[in-house]
Amino acid sequence: MGWRGSGLNDWDYDFSLAYGRHTISYFLTNTINPQLAHDYAAGVGVRNFNPGGHEEEDLIVNLDFTKQFDTLSMPASLAMGLEYRNEQYTIIAGDAASSFVYYDDEGEPALAKQGLAIGSNGYVGFPASIAGSFDSEVVAAYGDLRIMPSVDFYTDLAVRYEDYQEFGDTLNVKIASRWQTTPDVAIRAAAGTGFRAPTVGQANTIKVTTEFTGDELSDTATLPATHPAAILKGAKPLKPEESVHVNLGMVYDVGDTLWSLDLFSIDVTNRIGTTSNLELSAAEQAGLPEGQIYDAVRYFTNDFDSETKGIDLRFERALTRRIGAANFRANISYLETRITDSDPAVLNPVDRQLIEDSLPKLRGNFDLTSQRGKWQGLVRARYYGGYWENAQEAADSGVDADDKWLFDVEAGYDVTDTLTIALGADNLFDEYPERDPYGGEIGNLYLVDSPFGFNGAFYYLRATAEF
Repeated sequence: MGWRGSGLNDWDYDFSLAYGRHTISYFLTNTINPQLAHDYAAGVGVRNFNPGGHEEEDLIVNLDFTKQFDTLSMPASLAMGLEYRNEQYTIIAGDAASSFVYYDDEGEPALAKQGLAIGSNGYVGFPASIAGSFDSEVVAAYGDLRIMPSVDFYTDLAVRYEDYQEFGDTLNVKIASRWQTTPDVAIRAAAGTGFRAPTVGQANTIKVTTEFTGDELSDTATLPATHPAAILKGAKPLKPEESVHVNLGMVYDVGDTLWSLDLFSIDVTNRIGTTSNLELSAAEQAGLPEGQIYDAVRYFTNDFDSETKGIDLRFERALTRRIGAANFRANISYLETRITDSDPAVLNPVDRQLIEDSLPKLRGNFDLTSQRGKWQGLVRARYYGGYWENAQEAADSGVDADDKWLFDVEAGYDVTDTLTIALGADNLFDEYPERDPYGGEIGNLYLVDSPFGFNGAFYYLRATAEF
């Protein structure tokens, strides 16, 4: 919600307040917790579990001011404002059975020492000892000045200051210009710096799953950098990511046709990600807090830098045919990411290749929309280039996935001025991701890094009413 209006000396103001909350709850059915072996032997073991969940709350308050004026005989505009953000992340404890670890009379995790997994099988519950709420506050101020030396040229200069509760302050700048060289052609360029602090979830989350480490299933924990097990493996407090980006583009716009081409480069330092799975020795496991027994861990770290370069090509054309007024749009993008610096002791070659090659380098989106009287139509084609995924931690388990085409269609009709019905299909021909060749071992039917989902075709009938 918000308020906007005009104040003194031709200043416009805009005050807004946004609040959001979402909750994830996990459940498991028809599985076991091996630590309850004695209960299962007696025929009373639990087979349905509530491992707990996560909740995220965000509050954002903005106050913005804008003004148009002339300076040095040039039209100009100035925008400035303040922002307050509060993010709260909550780990919700699961039921006791989902995180139970059996200890014998001598206080030893006897069953875990024999190799039996801890907690509900597949996803270990959150014990009360790690549940709780964690929050972060950010205060920011910005200024954005646009000057127009001529009707064909303008320059934007923006400055933003942010003060983070946990990570200190930062100052970032951006400059952007656009030059209309001819009535049909424009050149644009931009450069700037960026800053991204670790989220509250990255700084505090603890999650345990049963997955492959090497060739064996193990209880693997994703931990914050402050956890004792992460510190044993060399974790250091998280730092913010910093980036430098450069963009150069050209636009050709004549009649019913528009072309645009952009080249971009983004360098990120102290990039945040998770380490490879790091196995724990028996001595390291013995030093962990009670109830937290892991075979392997990974933690959030800043331990690599990356460079992303790409090209984005866009085409639009307005058409007039028997199908009515129509528009064709095409967008093709190509990008490559490579790691420029990392610690091989933390990021192994397999995970390094995942970061560089697990997303399609080439993507395309092509759609035709039309309007004739009360009828509307849409035909869309989506293209995803090939990518690489490793189904297990082992270096020889990589899979080269093929490229895919997906098609969407929709037909709509305006029943009245305020009511529209539409019949359509997403993924019309029921395409699925590549099947996982190791699915029989790890339980994944399809490759998990697919750029589109594994639910196949989706057909729908939709009604839209405007009031």
